[in-house]
Amino acid sequence: MNTVLTTREAAPVSIGAVTLYCEEFKAQAATAFHEEATVSGGSEITNRLRRRTRLTLSGRVYGRGETFVLAMNGMINSVGTFNIDYGRIRFTGCLLQGFSAEDKGEDYISAQVTLLAGGSELKEA
Repeated sequence: MNTVLTTREAAPVSIGAVTLYCEEFKAQAATAFHEEATVSGGSEITNRLRRRTRLTLSGRVYGRGETFVLAMNGMINSVGTFNIDYGRIRFTGCLLQGFSAEDKGEDYISAQVTLLAGGSELKEA
């Protein structure tokens, strides 16, 4: 058995006016269920609520970070939604839930962005 090691380049993701070179990506999705007690002592699912998919993107933003921080602050206060593309997936109806930026003295800042996506679809080639 041969093991082949490969490296992967950071994926550029446009979030508003900035490009995050994503080195780490995490997607989480859940459904909330509402249960009610039955007369016989059991339980019955009476409602389902599909939560938005939580996306966490971590990576680099080149420059000193002022544009990133200002853009994210503007987007976190916005009521509008936007779309982002990650690889071949387009996440639609996104809202910015939070962000962090850390300047470590390099020519880029380390950044993390958390988004809530309303939907997803395969991006057309």
